[in-house]
This record gives sequence, C-alpha cells and structure tokens, in this order.
Amino acid sequence: IGMTHKDRQTCLFSATWPEAIRSLAREFLTNPVKVTVGSEDLSANKRIKQVIEVIDEMDKDQKVVEVLEKYSNKETKNRMIIFVLKKMEAHDLEDNLWHKGY
Repeated sequence: IGMTHKDRQTCLFSATWPEAIRSLAREFLTNPVKVTVGSEDLSANKRIKQVIEVIDEMDKDQKVVEVLEKYSNKETKNRMIIFVLKKMEAHDLEDNLWHKGY
C-alpha cells in the first residue's frame, strides 16, 4: 500500500460491516466514506437457513451432488447458492450439474 500512488482511489466493498472490516478501512483508507444501500436495521431473513459445506477439491463433484440431494426439496422448491473461487469453476459446475439433470 505504501508504494501506491498518493492520489489513488481505493474502494472497499462489504455486504456486512463487521469490526474486522471497519478496522481494515481505518488502517488502509484515507477519510473512508461508508455508503449504505437500504436500511441500517436490515437483517437476514429468519426463514433462510444458512449452511456452509467446505468441500475438498478431490471430492467436490461427488460431494456437491450429495449436498444438493441433502438440502433439496422439490415440493417447496428450495433454492441454494453455491460459491466457487473462479468463473471457470462456476462454468464447470454448471455443466456438471446440467448433465446430472439439475
């Protein structure tokens, strides 16, 4: 950071604003400005169940299907978000699931 141009503009985005993120902003940003979209009083929908499954690289194809089967419900049409690290991984996952009938 010390070697960057003095007139640089830095943007820090966070869906939440926990103390760790606030601390980073104070440490690395000059005169940080917080922009909030929506209300400060918003919270996650209580009806949404958040589950984190960490999957080993070698087992990911099999494990992702197991996770889908475990948490899917065709009657209520549950929806899920699967996070990947790279755009190509998202494409590969989509292809894989498409060929398996998802």
